[in-house]
Amino acid sequence: MLRLRLEADLTLGEANEDAGLVVPWVARVEWYEDPEGPPEVIGTVRARVIHYGEALNLGVTLDDAMDGALAALSAAFFTDAGWLREEFEEADGDALLYVEHIDLADEWRAKLLDVAVVRRLADTLGMGCSLVVLHGDELRRLPQWQRLGFSTVKTGPEPRLVLNQSGRAPRVREAVALDSFEIAPPAEVANEVARPGRN
Repeated sequence: MLRLRLEADLTLGEANEDAGLVVPWVARVEWYEDPEGPPEVIGTVRARVIHYGEALNLGVTLDDAMDGALAALSAAFFTDAGWLREEFEEADGDALLYVEHIDLADEWRAKLLDVAVVRRLADTLGMGCSLVVLHGDELRRLPQWQRLGFSTVKTGPEPRLVLNQSGRAPRVREAVALDSFEIAPPAEVANEVARPGRN
C-alpha cells in the first residue's frame, strides 16, 4: 500500500512578508508491505504554496515574500503588483502550488507514482490554487506530464511545466499491476439536478 505523509512549517501569527505567504511542504511517499507494520519511505516531494491573493490583501509585495531561490519563479509568474501575469490570468484561484523537487527512484516513476503524487497534491494542497508549476527538471518526463494536462511554458530563462487548475484534469487511478498507476480521462460531470419548483 502506498501513502503520502505531509508536513508543513507554519507560524501561528498573521501572515506577512517573512512568513505564512509562502508555505513549504514536504510529502513523504511511504510504502507499506504490511498495512499494520512500519512503512518504508521510498521518496520525498518538496512543494510550496504561494498565497498571492493573501499577499495582495495584506498589501505585501511578492518580491519580499519570494526572495532568494524563489525570485525567478516570482518574476516568471507574477506582475510587479503581485497578480498573475497576463498569460495566466484566466486561471481561477488565489494561490500557486510549486512542486520544486521530486525525489523518487526511476523504478517508481516507471509506474507513474510521480504523476500520482503530483495529482494528489494538486487535489489537496492545490485546492484553490490557480496553477500547479513543476520545476524545469521534470521536462525529462514531458510526455507523462502532458498526459496529466501540463503544458510547457517558457517563463524567464528556463521553461517550466504548468497545469491550469481551472479545467477538468485527467485522473490518476491505480492500475491492475501492483503499486502502479494509470492516467484516465476526466470524470464525467453529472447533469445538474433541477431544484424543486423549477420547470
